[in-house]
Amino acid sequence: MNNVVLIVTLIAGALVGHGIRYLVPRALKLKDKKPVFMFPWVELVTAGLFLLVAWRLGYGIAQLKWFFLTSVFVAIAVSDYATKYIPDSFTLYTAPVGMACTILFPQDVIAMLGHERLLLMFGVPPHQELTAGIMLAITGAAAGFMMMEVIRRIFSSLLQMEAMGLGDAYLMLTAGAFLGPQMVCFSLLPACLIGVITGLIWKLLFKTPHAPFGPALGMGCFSMLLFRDELINGFIHYNEALYDLPPQALMAISLVLIGVVFFLVIRMKRRAAQYEAEIEEDYDQMNDKFES
Repeated sequence: MNNVVLIVTLIAGALVGHGIRYLVPRALKLKDKKPVFMFPWVELVTAGLFLLVAWRLGYGIAQLKWFFLTSVFVAIAVSDYATKYIPDSFTLYTAPVGMACTILFPQDVIAMLGHERLLLMFGVPPHQELTAGIMLAITGAAAGFMMMEVIRRIFSSLLQMEAMGLGDAYLMLTAGAFLGPQMVCFSLLPACLIGVITGLIWKLLFKTPHAPFGPALGMGCFSMLLFRDELINGFIHYNEALYDLPPQALMAISLVLIGVVFFLVIRMKRRAAQYEAEIEEDYDQMNDKFES
């Protein structure tokens, strides 16, 4: 990457980030239209992410969709962190853009994470790019939404409280439209790890029972887009190391993990009423900031 491209990428990212700070309050229909978050944090983050995209994926007409998707993820993160709400204009309204991009420029999506084999399973030759793009766009959007909606309903039923918002399912629908089915499904793995880390930090900082999950989902999808080979190899090496352990150790680890999950579910279920009341109070305070 030459110096001119580097400078242009950084400036473009900073300008997009600046626009996002002004756009979010209007997309959320907040009473206070002042930009959320202090200058220049959003600008710096967006510029840095644009630089990563250019470094890992290159630059050109076909790559513009990845800069656009990155901008969408930043806007979602800013919105969710600021208000715990993701407007439909950042998800449902951008999903058709993602589908159009995948249909018009399907080459890189076809090459991602076994999509060629998936297309062949459905009788679609990968070299038929228009048909392949339509297939990946539709199945990606459907897979992203259905995966998150099933998880949302299961955890809401287990915990007897709303575990996550519908906006998270819409987010993954949009991501799937850009990335295709296998990419969006595997993105949940790094997203969960990121969500645990950011959730703990959020709880320590703000003492609230729930943290926004949308930014973690966006970061998971972004990390799979840029570092999918490294992440998949890491998962493979982890599994190989795990199965190299003696059966007794493997059983002990499995029991401990199952025990931790049961403990957390039971603990949250017992405190569901308290958590739900705190969450409702939190949302009531936020609703006062929205236009009627």
